[in-house]
Amino acid sequence: MSDITGSMLNSSNNAVPISTQTIPRVADLGGKAASLVRLKQAGFNVPDGYILDVNFFQAWNQQVVSSAEWRNLLDAPTTDLSGFAQLCDQLKVFAANLAFTNDQLERIKGSSIEGQIYAVRSSSPEEDLADSSFAGLYETILNVE
Repeated sequence: MSDITGSMLNSSNNAVPISTQTIPRVADLGGKAASLVRLKQAGFNVPDGYILDVNFFQAWNQQVVSSAEWRNLLDAPTTDLSGFAQLCDQLKVFAANLAFTNDQLERIKGSSIEGQIYAVRSSSPEEDLADSSFAGLYETILNVE
């Protein structure tokens, strides 16, 4: 299926094929996604697919940093851990309710094959760092059409 993946993707839509021959940057894709690309390049049996780079989510990032929830969090005293945690929870609820823009939906549709089944995994470039790990905090949804 690597020929399908290579032909269905276009970097202008912020979708990077796992089968790319370009050396990935962790800052653009996240550590796990960049590792999948490197493993595929090394000849390991990695399923075909694509990764939405950080620029794909720029509209969401702008909504978050423009929100009252974000401003409240930035203005909160960090000495009140309970209050700070509540503000974090409010920001998480806000972010979880963000919807894809029409542009994002069109880019996803332009990068997928109708009838193909995908596994969709949330991630972050800061997912696993040298001094911290967020294992188990991300979500994977299987059998997405």
